[in-house]
Amino acid sequence: MNRLLAVIVVLLWAGGAGAGDDEYNRATLKGLKGVWVVIGELDQDAIADGLTKQQLQTDVELRLRKVGIRVVLTQDESRKMPGAPILHVSAPMMKSESGLYAYSICAELIQGVALARDTNIFVLGTTWSTQEIGTVGKNKMVQSVRGAVGDLVDEFINAYLSVNPIAPNR
Repeated sequence: MNRLLAVIVVLLWAGGAGAGDDEYNRATLKGLKGVWVVIGELDQDAIADGLTKQQLQTDVELRLRKVGIRVVLTQDESRKMPGAPILHVSAPMMKSESGLYAYSICAELIQGVALARDTNIFVLGTTWSTQEIGTVGKNKMVQSVRGAVGDLVDEFINAYLSVNPIAPNR
């Protein structure tokens, strides 16, 4: 069990994003015209136990589309949008010998930002994020991870809608 605790600490450290979900971070979502959804690489054990990037991609995109948030399909499309916004979802995890997974799932909005001291310097940065950590057995891993990703995407949707109300007749 000490190994599992060490894994959770590592996942917390590795998965921590620099932003959060407060009024200042939400303000960075105002005026977004859509997002490009990118799913991070998955652990090979998780893939072997049934989790796929395509499942997560479809889950995230469907949730966004249902509320009227535009999903762009390519990096080139994203680059043509102001700020080149990316909704990045990562799910680093580790499986113990007993079949228990420790995970640290993160959803973050990455977009182009300019430095206040020199607005000619433009870089990609995380301006909004949320995270969930936990453990789950092998038999419920896929369902739990997909559910956790869905919850985090719902948090993004709520943050987005708080500063970008969508007209009822989309």
